[in-house]
Amino acid sequence: MKVLSILLVALLSVFLITCNQQKVNIPEEVQASFTNLFPTATEVEWEMEDENEWEAEFEMDGKEASACFTSDGEWIETEYELESLPETIETILNETYPGFEIDEIEIVESPEFSGYEIELKNGEEEIEIMVTTEGEILEVEMEEEEEEGSEEG
Repeated sequence: MKVLSILLVALLSVFLITCNQQKVNIPEEVQASFTNLFPTATEVEWEMEDENEWEAEFEMDGKEASACFTSDGEWIETEYELESLPETIETILNETYPGFEIDEIEIVESPEFSGYEIELKNGEEEIEIMVTTEGEILEVEMEEEEEEGSEEG
């Protein structure tokens, strides 16, 4: 009876794992473009962003990355996580956003842009900025987290 129970648990586990790893029908053009651009990528997970955009999240050279493609295989952009910024960019950020700390850094590459996407925090205030590799700040998106338990008067 114990062997039967173990066998049933094992079969159920395999079934659940298989169900959770649903096969996504990625267009051949998308897979070909991805493989051509990232031949050494591992742990690739695909997600359909919308009806004409696919995103692959993967690891390459020990770093997490993502790449987006149109359904016909055209590369849209790639993002890689970074641990630090060049000193010149960090100096610009410190001067422009005093009191903010770097929370997350990604390098973004696309046909239109090559630079950094940076999340900055100062207490509850968050800023997401796009900075060129030369240090020009192009886009700023500010977010303020809602305070819990606010009093009504």
